[in-house]
Amino acid sequence: MTVEKSMKITLLITAMVFIMISCGTKSALKNTETGEVLIDVSYVDGSFFKKYNSYDSFIENEEHPIIAFTSNVPVQHFSWLSLSLNFDDNDELFYEIDKVLYSIKELRPEKPFVATWIEVGMMSVFGFSYRDKDGQEKYFAGRTGNYGEDPEEYDGPGFVVWQFFPTKPEDIK
Repeated sequence: MTVEKSMKITLLITAMVFIMISCGTKSALKNTETGEVLIDVSYVDGSFFKKYNSYDSFIENEEHPIIAFTSNVPVQHFSWLSLSLNFDDNDELFYEIDKVLYSIKELRPEKPFVATWIEVGMMSVFGFSYRDKDGQEKYFAGRTGNYGEDPEEYDGPGFVVWQFFPTKPEDIK
């Protein structure tokens, strides 16, 4: 990796941490009246299994941490994605979908989705997608919220999620 690409990645991480801190630590599950899709991503602990009797899951390795996706409204065609980070000809970062790892017809508030995932490497991300109420596919990437922070001093959100478009920037019309 060139020094220029390393600098761009460092600036991207810094900007993402700043945005995350600026957004606060409110839960994503606040707006159930408008029908707007809000998906909360969090680590699974013992209280999760007490709260939910049923859930969909994709467990690759039981040794890895488990994260849960909980929606405020029913979400159509939810998919758990394997993503790759790449650079275009202008050294702009973009995400590509390697493959759909797991898919469910509907993610419902009373039946979340859980998956194993472990943060590995400098730009480790996970991905998911769903269809909005108009049938449009929406794609999201996420990572742990305390990236680059001391875990003992960090008091922000557990995960940061942002929308992406799975093409090179110059291909977006």
